[in-house]
Formats: sequence, structure tokens, C-alpha cells
Amino acid sequence: MKTTNFFLPFFFFFLTQSIGFCVAVNQSAIPVKFGLILNMSCPVGKMSSLCVSMALEDFYSEGNHAKRLVVRLRDSQEDSLAAASAGLDLLKNEEVEAIVGPQNSGETDFVASLGDKAQVPTISFSATSPVLSSMKTPYFIRGAQNDAAQVDAIADIFKSKEWRRVVLVYEDNDYGRGMIPSLADAFQGIGVITTYRSDIPPSASDLYIERELYKMMTMQTRVFVVHMGRVLGAQFFRLVHQLGMMSTGYAWIVTNGVGNLLGNMDPSLIGSMRGVIGLQTHVPRSKKLDDFKVRWMKRFKSKYPEIQRPNLNVYGLWAYDTIWALALAAESSDAGKSKYRYSNGSANSSDPFAFGVSPTGAGLLKAILSSNFQGLSGDFRLAGGELQATTFQLVNLVGKGNFNIVGYWDPKHRLRNPAGNESDLGSVTWPGGGSEAPKGWVTPTNGKTLKILVPIKDGFSEFVNVQDSAPKITGYSIDVFKDVVKALPYALPYEFVPYGNKTGDNDWPYDVLIDQIYNKLYDGLVGDVTIIGSRSKLVDFTLPYSDSGVSMIVPVKATNRKKAGVFLEPLTPQLWWVSASFFVFTGIVIWALEHRINPNFRGPPSEQIGLIFYYAFSTMVFAHTERLASNLARVVVVIWVFVVLILTSSYTASLASILTVQQFQPEATDLQALINQGQKIGYQSGSFVKDMLKMKNARDEQIVALSTDQEYADALLNETVAAIVDEIPYIKVFPKGSPLVSDVSSAILNVTEGESMSKIERSWLGSQTTCADAQDQLTSNRLPLYSFRGLFLLTGTVSLGAVIIFFFFFVLDYLKSNDSRRQGLWQTMLSVVKHFDNKDLSSNTFRKERQKKTSTMRRNSSKVHDVPTEDHDSQNESHGSPTATPSPLQAEGNQVPDQEIRVENTSVHEDSIQLVAQR
Repeated sequence: MKTTNFFLPFFFFFLTQSIGFCVAVNQSAIPVKFGLILNMSCPVGKMSSLCVSMALEDFYSEGNHAKRLVVRLRDSQEDSLAAASAGLDLLKNEEVEAIVGPQNSGETDFVASLGDKAQVPTISFSATSPVLSSMKTPYFIRGAQNDAAQVDAIADIFKSKEWRRVVLVYEDNDYGRGMIPSLADAFQGIGVITTYRSDIPPSASDLYIERELYKMMTMQTRVFVVHMGRVLGAQFFRLVHQLGMMSTGYAWIVTNGVGNLLGNMDPSLIGSMRGVIGLQTHVPRSKKLDDFKVRWMKRFKSKYPEIQRPNLNVYGLWAYDTIWALALAAESSDAGKSKYRYSNGSANSSDPFAFGVSPTGAGLLKAILSSNFQGLSGDFRLAGGELQATTFQLVNLVGKGNFNIVGYWDPKHRLRNPAGNESDLGSVTWPGGGSEAPKGWVTPTNGKTLKILVPIKDGFSEFVNVQDSAPKITGYSIDVFKDVVKALPYALPYEFVPYGNKTGDNDWPYDVLIDQIYNKLYDGLVGDVTIIGSRSKLVDFTLPYSDSGVSMIVPVKATNRKKAGVFLEPLTPQLWWVSASFFVFTGIVIWALEHRINPNFRGPPSEQIGLIFYYAFSTMVFAHTERLASNLARVVVVIWVFVVLILTSSYTASLASILTVQQFQPEATDLQALINQGQKIGYQSGSFVKDMLKMKNARDEQIVALSTDQEYADALLNETVAAIVDEIPYIKVFPKGSPLVSDVSSAILNVTEGESMSKIERSWLGSQTTCADAQDQLTSNRLPLYSFRGLFLLTGTVSLGAVIIFFFFFVLDYLKSNDSRRQGLWQTMLSVVKHFDNKDLSSNTFRKERQKKTSTMRRNSSKVHDVPTEDHDSQNESHGSPTATPSPLQAEGNQVPDQEIRVENTSVHEDSIQLVAQR
């Protein structure tokens, strides 16, 4: 060991000189010194130092540069104190303008504070803990991904597998503790409960870790998230495998603290981690990266031949990109042009913390933060003082040092399988070699038996019945619980624990049972317990296995079917009024359409008004006999008769139901009204309903506790209470956060969908039917207006359309036959009314009547010419006229003019017939 310490300074000297020689391409370039703090005793430190050297070679091999970086390497020796000492030396003695490193978060935290004081940027490519932040130390830059960037990826894995509980295992240092708050918040956001946190010191012994693992074995949770470094992680999983916890039923997820370094771990150890899911930072492939890997591998084997399995991981790539970002920033800033500024006397002070301030640090910091280029690790872009998160790949360790990529995650597309088309992982080999994902929760073989509370009560033994012998516990709720336990995919040992005083006061509240579960004195509760808001804050309820809610039981009375107005009950008042209105409306429409062309709809006003009502209401019994002359009126009547047919048929059916079927009505429907009236209200002993009634301002003397269904009936029959308010039982209760809730709820769904639920209901509750709602009983036989709105809309539209068409042609006819331009408004209105009241002689009805009268007059004229000759002679002789005078009709050749002929007077005498006609 002494020999190693003796040669170590010479090794650093030659390493520094070789790196300085490689970068001294342009001797006129301004040197910019930067410090590099690494742990050169570990493979990662050696890998990183070589990547830094190659980055400087590659950067300055391309063209001429005004400045060149000069590295000052220091070994942290995996010790925080040594790292702090190295940082002080670089700032006080070397006056570096930037510090790259250290490797771990604990070392970086102190060095970054020193750099912040000297206004010197500190850039770390491997310190990933969220504890480090540019908000805390403005001159700190993280050239790597923040550990908090992967918590959403882990949470999405839990969502895809529907895991509800997790155990967190982490390294007890700044690196391990820093990520846990972010991870816990992510789990809380998706409803995953952290059942236990195991913090393991970095220097923990095997015995300490074994005690923690034994503790985890006794727990019910079987999903573990491990966040620790490579060294402690290797020790931890070696013991996990030895204790048999890498077997079927377990699920292990490791963060990229282990995932990114799998290639640097012993293959035999990786083989013992078969089934583990690990997160790795995804690095996109490129030709530049492939060429670099070849060159790096050759150089590393030549420089460190003692390392059997060299591996270039993402931290080496970040180290390479960090040096490029620093070199680019040095070119664009004032770095290298000024020395540190000291306060009075501090330059020569022996105080180790008395160092100067870099005048170019602020400009160099700004230039580094604006870096944006395509590096070996991908897109190198800083935001918020750290490298932006890109994509994670999820790997599955399958043994023999191998692993398969089973998924990807990025902030935009979230979790997806390698094919990129599902929100889940690909094919995974889980611990134990199975391909089916673990449930995440089991009852351990050495776990305790669940203690399930059941309430003791006198009444309603159909739900829970606790008998004194044994005790023997039966009932509807008990049988459902037993069937649900059988439906679970794992064994669930339990025992029933009766709770209550069967022979004492039965009015103890069920909230006492809830408190027992909340205080974790028992593991569950089975019985007729109802979900309410205050209870759900204390315990978790499963899905209900029967209807839920609160109901009011009241006496009913038969409806009086002998009252005189029973014939009015089939229709609601609104429907009666609307029906009557449409009868009158239809009668008026028919009268308006027929008045000018149909003699049956003419006459004195009183007769016409009576005809309107008679004709409309006679359609109700289809007794209308008046013939219609208008086609519009016929269409209106056909539609209206159809509506009347539907309405009367419905009325008849509803009236028959009212007169023949027994009807009941509740004596009360409003609970608040009963309370305001001072009526007594009953409730089941121990129910929360008592508190509910008090919230509705019910007095203590109004509230009556009842225990059995017989007491319910007696209290209602003898009018001890006006109503009974009761809850509907349906629930199983577990402590808040119990993993049983989701499993039991799923099992309840399976039981309720099967035949066993029906058998249990018939066994305990019989073939009972659900009571209909009181409001439905009151209104089920009354026909509402809403049901006939379509019919009334139809007949109203047809009638209104017919009236519009009629008056359109009426107005045209009026305008043709009258000149109203010189009349005033009042005279015009009177003229229109008079025109409407006149007969429409052009209608078919009056044309036929005129033709009929004309034919009658012709026959009468023919009879006049057929009088006997003797009479004519005698008449002629008496009058002294040789011949008879021809009639006007004969004089015109019996041609009937096309105008109205009105017969003024027709007289037939013994000696002559005289016909007077006027045109």
C-alpha cells in the first residue's frame, strides 16, 4: 500500500503532462485551466479520465482555436473529504476557471459550494441527485440527467401492471435520499402506497442488509424499487439471491444508478439478478459513436490492461460531451484573460478558504448554459442548469450477464413496448422464470391471520347472525365474504371476531366499529355497514355487493275508487285542458272552412256557435253526421279523428286500470315535513341515521330506536312512529390503504356476476322483490300531456295549415271582386266580414243547387203548356183573345241565362197561368 502511495504522484504528473501535450496543438492559444476531480481507484473514474483526454484531442484536432483547455487532475479517492481538499487546492493554488466533477453527489455538493463562492462553474457529468440544483448553487451545472427524470417512467410501469403497493430500498446518502421524495410523489399521484422505506448505509455489512431483507420477507408487498450505487447494489442483490427473494411472486425494479452500470458489474452477479427490470439512459446510435467506441476500447485496454471487462457507459459519454461544451464556451467567452481577484490581504492568507473570485466565471457560466450541439450521448442541451431528459430504455436481466430491452419511455410518448404501439412492457422474464407479471401483493406464509370484525345485534339476523355457541357466525354478508375469499387468487387466512353486546344496549353506533379498523386494532369489518363521507375518510370500502342508499318506510293507504270524480283521474289536469282546447279549436277550424260553401254550417249566429261545439265534441264518440264540402276540412277531420281515437283508447285503458287494480298511496313522502310537524321517526339501532336526523333538526324525543323488523311493523301499525328511516347494507370495510380493497372488490365483481350470489340471496332473503318508488305509485296510472305532445302537434299543424291555405284563396277572391282602395280600414274590415258571411256561389255545392232549381222551373213550365184545349178556348172567349200570350221563357226559346233567376211570384188561375221572372 505504501508503494502505491509513493508512485501515485508520479502517475498523476505523467497523466497530466500527457493530456497537456495532446491538447497543445496551437502554442499561441490562450490556456484555460480547469480542474478534473475523479475517483481513479474505480473503473468508472478511469473510463471518464480517458474520455476527457480523448475529448480534448478530438476538439483541438479540428482547426485552429484561440484558446485551449489545460486540465488539472485530482483524485477524490472515493472520499468526500479528499474531494473537498482537491477542490480547495484547485481554487486557491491553481486558480482554475472551471471544475469538472466530482463523480458522486455527496462530493459534488461541497465542491459546488466552493465553486459558487469563487464564481467558478462546477460541471458534473455523474452527480445525478436532485439535492444538487442550480437554484441552490447558481454556478453548478449538471451535465447529466437528473434522477427525478425517471420517476414518471417507474410510475408508468406500476400503472401498466396495476400494482398498488411498493417498498422503497435506497442508499442512505445524498445520492439515495435525494430521489425518494420525487419518487414518493409520483407514486402518490397514481394511488400507489409506499408501505416501507429501507435506507441502507453505503458501508452496511451483510448482516445489516440480511436483517432488512428478512423484515421485507414478512411484509405483504412484493414489489421493490431499488435506488443505490453500483457497489452497494452488487452487495444487496447478492444477498437477495441468497435469501431466496429472487423467486416467483417478487418484482424488482432498479433505477439507472444500477441500470447504467450493468456492463461494469460481475457477470455472475448479473446472473443472480434474473428477472430484474432496470432503467437505462437511452443513447441513440450514430457512426461517430461507433467509431469512438472502437478507439476508446483500444486505448483503454492499452492503458489499463488489468481491467478484464472494460465497458464504456453513458457517464463516459457525458464526460466527453461536457468537455466539448466547456471548450466551446471557453472559445466564446473571456475565459483565460484575467486572474482571480482577491480582497485585501486574502491572496497571501493561510486560511484554506481564503481564495479569490474569478472575473470570467459569470461569462463562462452563461456560455456553457447556452450549449446546444449533437454529442456522443445525443442532443446536448442544458435547461435549468442541467441536461434535459430524453429517453429511457427498460431492460430485463435474463441471466448470464445478458439483458433484453423490453420497453422505452420518454416524456412525450410515455411507456411503450419495443414495437412502439402499446402502453406496456414487452415480453418480460420475471423472478422465478415466469412470464406472468406478479400481483405485487401476497399473504406471506409467516404472516398473521386477519381479524375480521362482525357486529353483534338482535335484529335483522338475515345479514349477520352471531350465535352464542362457538360462537357460530352466519348470515347473508358472511356468506358473501366467504365466497369472495374463495375467489381470490391466493390464500387469505382470517378469523371472525364478534363485537358488541347482544343482551345489553343495542343502540351503540356502528362508528365504533369503524374506529376499531381505523386504529388498526382489527384488519377488516364485514356486515351491514353503509358508506358515508365521514367514514370513508377513516377506512377504505370495497365495491358494494347490493343496492346502496337510505330509504324511508311509511304506512300506505288504499286509494278511494268510489268518489264521484274518479272518471277524471286517468288524465292529468294539463291533458284535460289541452284536449278540451283542441276540441274547440278543431270545431272553429271546420266551421271556418265550411261556412261559405256548406248550407249545414250557415244560419243564425246562435245555431252556428252551437254547431261548432256540437260538431267538435261529437267526434269524441264518432257521432258527427254533417257532410263536409271542403277538402281541407276533410283532411283536418281525418287527422283529428285519429287523435281522438288514440286519446279515447288510452283514457279507457287507464280508467279500467284505476277501477279494477288496487291502488296504494303513502301517507307521507317528505321526511323534512314530518320532522317540522313534530312527528316521531324510527331508525335502526346503531345506525348513522340518528346523526342524520339530528342534522335535519329532529329533536331527541322525535327519534325512536328500533332493533328488529317486527318492531318496525308494530311501530308503524300502532302509529308509534310516522315513518322509519333505514340504511341499505352492502359493505366490507378495511383499514385505509389496505391492498385487500382492490383484490376483494375484483372478487366481489366475479361473485356477483355468477350463480353463487343468487343462491345466497334466495337462501337468506328469499324471493323478495324491490318496493317501487312512492312517486311511481302515484303517477303510474295518470296519462301526462307529455306522452301525447306528438299527436297534438300533428293535428294543430294540419289545422293551422288548412286555415292558412283557405284564407289565402279567400283574400285573392275578395280582391278580385271588390275594390277596397277607396275605402277606409274600418269599411274594408266590414266588407271582408260581409264577404266571408256571403255564400260562395262559385262553389260546387251552390252550383249544383242552382242547376237543380233551374231543372225544377223547366218542369213547371212544361206543365203550363199541357193545360186542356177546352179551357183555353173558354178562357179566350171570355177574354176575347183569339190566342194565348207566350211566356217569357218561351219567347227566349227556353234558353236559361247564366245569371241568377229569382222567382218573384207564381200564380195559377183557373183560366190562365202567369209566370213572372226577373233576371
